[in-house]
Amino acid sequence: MNSPVLLKNVAIIFLVSFFLGFIYNFISPDGLPLIREEIKIDTVELTGNHSSEEASDNLKGINFNSAMELLESGNAVFIDARDQWDYSEGHIPGAINIPEFSFDPESQVVQQLDKDVVYVVYCDGDDCDISKRLSKELLKLSFSNLYVYVGGFREWIENSKPVEASELE
Repeated sequence: MNSPVLLKNVAIIFLVSFFLGFIYNFISPDGLPLIREEIKIDTVELTGNHSSEEASDNLKGINFNSAMELLESGNAVFIDARDQWDYSEGHIPGAINIPEFSFDPESQVVQQLDKDVVYVVYCDGDDCDISKRLSKELLKLSFSNLYVYVGGFREWIENSKPVEASELE
């Protein structure tokens, strides 16, 4: 087979594959969005009462000091949205693991969460969106006392705060 015919056949196979993949992604309920949705987050300062003060469509983000305040007071449950391998290597002490990529609203862990408790969801840092996506899913389930720790695990380590490790389940 000569080179121009081979290139033409490869180009046709590529274009057909691309088109079929695009169509499948479009009709699939698990398809990826073509345009990334920006998740808006409002940074809030905590004051004594740690329940959600004002209704907003945006998530509420907290900084390192507010995360420390909540952890030290024992008034919040921390949720690590990273995968179970990252969680097992190290996480904020007492945090539970609900990986965003495999989130299941029917899972035993999610079903056991008390909707009246304050939750702080985190991932690797401010350039990590999985904590925001997991928080959006929890909001859909009527969890209203949610905060996203914007600095995440990276900021936690940079501030030399304690870390727990755990066995993979």
